[in-house]
Amino acid sequence: MSQRSEIAEREKVALFNLEELRRKYDELTASFDQLRNKVLAFIAGEIALIAFLFSNGITIPGTVFGVFFFLFGSGSITASFILLGISLRGATWHSPGSTTPSQTTSSLGALNKAYKNYSAAINNNMTIYSKRSRMFDNALTLLLIGVIILLVIKYGQGEIQWPNIVKT
Repeated sequence: MSQRSEIAEREKVALFNLEELRRKYDELTASFDQLRNKVLAFIAGEIALIAFLFSNGITIPGTVFGVFFFLFGSGSITASFILLGISLRGATWHSPGSTTPSQTTSSLGALNKAYKNYSAAINNNMTIYSKRSRMFDNALTLLLIGVIILLVIKYGQGEIQWPNIVKT
C-alpha cells in the first residue's frame, strides 16, 4: 500500500512540475510576442523621427568632423533600423510536441517525457528570445546615439555653443 501511495505522490509532483513548465512556456511565448510588438512600435517611431528630422532639411556642417558626425548619426539610425528589421524576421519557435499527457492518463513515464519535451522547448526558445532581446537593446542604443547627434546638428546649426543651447 505504501508503494502505491509513493507512486501517486511522485505522479502529483511530476504533474505539478509539468504545470509549472507549461506556465513558463506560455510566459516565454507571451514575452516574445510582446517583444515583436515593441519592435514594430519602434520601427514606426523611427520612421516618424526620420520624417521629422529631414522634413525641413538639415544643415550639414562644412567641417570634416561635422560631416563625420552627420554620417555617424545617420549610420547609427540606419543600423538601428536594420537591427529592428532583422529582429522582426520569423523564428523557428520550438513547441513541446503532442506528447503531453491527458487528464485521464497520468503515468509517471508520460509525465517525465512531457517534462523533458517542455524543458527542451523552453531552452531552445529562451536562446531565440535572448538573442532577439539583445538585438532590440542594441538597436535602441544606436537609435538614441543617432537621434542625439542629428538633433544637435539640426538645432545647434552644427555648433555646440552655450548661446545656441540656452537663450538668455
